[in-house]
This record gives sequence, C-alpha cells and structure tokens, in this order.
Amino acid sequence: MLKRNNHWGWLIVAALSTAGPLAACSAGDSDPSESPNGGQGGGDDDHSFTSSSSASGGKMDDDICEAVSEEATNQIRPVDIIWAIDTSPSMTAEKQAVRNNINLFAQQIADAEIDVHVVMIATPLSDGGICVDAPLGNGSCPNDHNPPGYHHNTNWVGSHNALGRFIGEYTEYKSALREDSLKYFVVVTDDSANISAASFSNQINQLDPGWFDEWKVFGLFCGYSDSGGTYQTLVTQTGGLAVELCQSKPNWQSVFDGFVTDVVNNKALACAWEIPTPPDGKQLDPNKVNVSYTAGGQATPQSIYFAGKESDCGVDGGWFYDDPSNPTTIELCPLSCSAIQSDVDGKIDILFGCLTESTPK
Repeated sequence: MLKRNNHWGWLIVAALSTAGPLAACSAGDSDPSESPNGGQGGGDDDHSFTSSSSASGGKMDDDICEAVSEEATNQIRPVDIIWAIDTSPSMTAEKQAVRNNINLFAQQIADAEIDVHVVMIATPLSDGGICVDAPLGNGSCPNDHNPPGYHHNTNWVGSHNALGRFIGEYTEYKSALREDSLKYFVVVTDDSANISAASFSNQINQLDPGWFDEWKVFGLFCGYSDSGGTYQTLVTQTGGLAVELCQSKPNWQSVFDGFVTDVVNNKALACAWEIPTPPDGKQLDPNKVNVSYTAGGQATPQSIYFAGKESDCGVDGGWFYDDPSNPTTIELCPLSCSAIQSDVDGKIDILFGCLTESTPK
C-alpha cells in the first residue's frame, strides 16, 4: 500500500555506496530510450501526474521536471512456519508441550509486526496426535484447522519420516504458504531421520521455483538418536536452532522463546509495492516512474534505477514492473532487495511524472 506524503520531486540519497546495487544518480543522466517503453518526456506538459508544488527533478531540455512522490509503506516479509510432530507413543510429553506453548509462540511473532502462518503436520488429537487451541487453532479440537493463519495437515508423522512429510505433503499445505515468505521447518522427534540432510535440501529447493529461496530448520531432537547427524547438519547449514530433547528435560518456555527471538531478529522487509491509483482524470505513464530509498535515521534519499525486466536484474540491482504491459506492482531486483531488507526503519518513495531513469550502461 502507498500513502501520499509531502515529499515532492526527485530525491537523491547518499545512504549507500554509489557503486552498489542502489547507485545514486543525478537527475537527467538517463537516456530517454532506456525508459520502460522507450518513451520520451520531460517538462510540465508531459507529466503523468500533476502537483501544485514545484520540485527538483529530471532535467529534460533544460526544463525542471516536477514529480509527485508517494511513500511506500514498508511491509515486513511474512513468515511461514511448518511443524512436523512425531506423534509416536514415546512423544506424549512433547506433543502436550507444543500444544501448551504454540499459541504464545505465534502471538509473540505477530506482536513483532510479522505476518505469520503456522502449518502443523501431525495426526489429530482423536488419533493420539495434537490439537491447537484458539486463537491460533479454531477452538474445536480435534478439528482445529483455522485458515489462513493455521493449517493442520492430519497425516501421521512417525519416528523417522518427519523430513519426508515436509516434502510429500507439500501440495496439501501449500495453500497456507506465501511465495515471498521466510520459511521455517520445525522437527520435533526423539528418533533419527530416514533421509540425509543433502537429500532433504535438494528436494526442498526443487519443490517450487522461487518459493524456497530462504528457509531454516529448527530441531528438537535427541542427539544420540540423530545417528546420521541429519537434523544437526540441517540446523547448522541453514543457521537454525537445535534443542536437545532427551538427555535433559527442556525448559519449553525457553525453547519457544529462543525460536521467537530468532524469527524476530531475522525479520526482513518485503521488496514489492503496489502502484497507487492515479488522481482523477489522470493515467499512469509507466515511462515516468522513479524509485528512491532513504535509509533509517538518514535524511537524504538515494535513487534506485529501473533495471528493465526481472531477467535483466544483475550486479547493479534496480527495480522492475511485475507486468511491463500492465504494471500494478514495483519490485526490487535481488541485490537491491538485499541491500534494504534489514532496514525496517528505511523509506521507499515512488515518484511519478519524470522520465524513468534506467541503470546506466
């Protein structure tokens, strides 16, 4: 979503290196042929949006271009957490501990302004499994399914097949996930895995292009039972957390608090913003849109160049339209996205009315 603010004109930022993926520029440096649709423009008569306030902007034929600025509301990237709970008879205490703590776990993440969805893969309470109470679940145990925030996939998870369930049941719980979310796989078991860490990683990465660009594994498992080191390897490789389940009785509140802390500390900004509706009587000219970024705590913005198509994103970063022929969203290239994601206090401005400035060739 976007909201009107009082910033007018072309904004130049000095928050990041000019050599990086958010290279600063001076207005008027671009070649008109490099605009999204090769359009020409400049001067007040060509503005796609009009304003009542003058502003500095892209200079075209010695005219000062005026631009209307809309501030993009920074959205924290959503988080999807997929649990696989071993519900074999030896796991009675662990099942109950998850049930007792998972509502507070989800609420603490939501309190950090993170949009969280939880998926539970485990047999239902009626079959010796688990039920999640309201508000995360629906309060009608054993049928606790409560979309979209909570999805219970009631397939059985045994002593060795938790990792396989993440993969094999994917089509059943995919509807609860978001493509752009950070994803966490949480395994709770007192036994070993029946596939290797390498096999699991390969299969997850091949599930759906673009859906598993970033994921972690959290594990509550028995060190002596992890005979192949599968769970510990996955935790280490993905930067997750591991909890010893069997050699000492875990403090469950501390376990869940640790998981929450990791999720909150790694929250990141989403890197896409909807294009606002033009004012009455105006039409969007996609050749006259520019993007700037102001780092948190800074006053001076830095421009982000138009890269072209998503496939044109490279070492210079930049931004692109979701659909060049009918744009509705502005998205950042991966390098530019990485440069701003940890800056939750940063600001993105989308400016309308001046010829789009493309990545210098």
